[in-house]
Amino acid sequence: TVPPTEKVVYLFDGRSGALLRSFANPIPSVAFGVSLAGVGSRLAVGAPSFNANVFVFDAGTGQLLRTVPSPAPGSNDQFGATLATLGQNVIVGAPQSMSAGVIVGAVYLLDPGTGAIIRTFADPSAGANTRFGTSVAVSGPNILVGNRAVVYLLDGNSGALLRTFTDPTGAGGGFGSGVAVVGTNVVISAPSATVAGATAAGAVYVFDGQSGAFLRSLNDPQPSTSGFFGTAIAAANRNVVVSKRINQRPFLFEPVSGAMIWSSGNPHDGADQFGSAIAATESSILVGGPGPTDGFAGAAYLFTNTCGDGVLNAGEQCDDRNTRDSDCCSGGCVQESSTVACDDSNACTGLGRCTGAGTCATGPCVVGMPCGAECGGAKKCQEQLTGACECVVVP
Repeated sequence: TVPPTEKVVYLFDGRSGALLRSFANPIPSVAFGVSLAGVGSRLAVGAPSFNANVFVFDAGTGQLLRTVPSPAPGSNDQFGATLATLGQNVIVGAPQSMSAGVIVGAVYLLDPGTGAIIRTFADPSAGANTRFGTSVAVSGPNILVGNRAVVYLLDGNSGALLRTFTDPTGAGGGFGSGVAVVGTNVVISAPSATVAGATAAGAVYVFDGQSGAFLRSLNDPQPSTSGFFGTAIAAANRNVVVSKRINQRPFLFEPVSGAMIWSSGNPHDGADQFGSAIAATESSILVGGPGPTDGFAGAAYLFTNTCGDGVLNAGEQCDDRNTRDSDCCSGGCVQESSTVACDDSNACTGLGRCTGAGTCATGPCVVGMPCGAECGGAKKCQEQLTGACECVVVP
């Protein structure tokens, strides 16, 4: 058993599950390992306690390279509560940083090679108790920062405000507690939002990352009071994983259509906080169940995403051996609607429309369009008596 003040971070082989390396807690802190970020060959580990630090390790050897203390030591600013990788640097959230005696939060750009704080990002609203830095994510060269009321897109170099994402319902509920970037969209959680009369059922919203326009909500299939849907969210290729505190289930959504394409119950079948933490790659989803309950020390569960393998697996509506959109079976293996144009692979027809069943309906025949030559004769598109549109030799 690891004592509370001797937390450890472990690196496992994602294929075999074998333990590769351990990263020991340099300074006794119950918060060591609350957040992680990989930067090249380095691993940044957050320890947001009263005397908060971010520790930088050599990911290959486990050696501690440097300790970066909070710019406001002893202030309980939760420096390191959230981390994200921006190029060769690390974004560090300190959501309880204080200014003029009130909690406002702060975000820092950290050089893990030197330990230097390159830049400080302040909450554009400058409001009290906003907790700027509650969530952080990276969108290209820019950063997204949530403060439990709004989410800001900031220029990663200058810190200039580029866009503001606001709660489309105006109900609050911790909007901005979680943020993820999925393709060109931004996904934001409000785990305490009231939904369909259920207090703190939780909600997740999808926005266009370019315009900031609200696109849709991702709905808990079974909203419940204090369900806290959106407790954790993470981008998974073209999809997003969302967890909830009650019933402890992760859900995989295709954000463009809003379709839920996968879910899993708790493998441990216990109150171990399954889904409290989520991480994902293009092909796998890692779900944490930290415990401790009924003597269970906690575990992490790895699920494999099979979309794109050509086999129709559980949770998939279709699988056409790729993860492209606009071919009637989306990158998330969801059947695309009839509003989506598609190529029916016939050179003599215009664009077709998806059937909504994973196939492309034939487009209109472009009669008379040149389509090739055969034995010196011209070929043109022609509609046959059978209704087929074919490329035939013109007499």
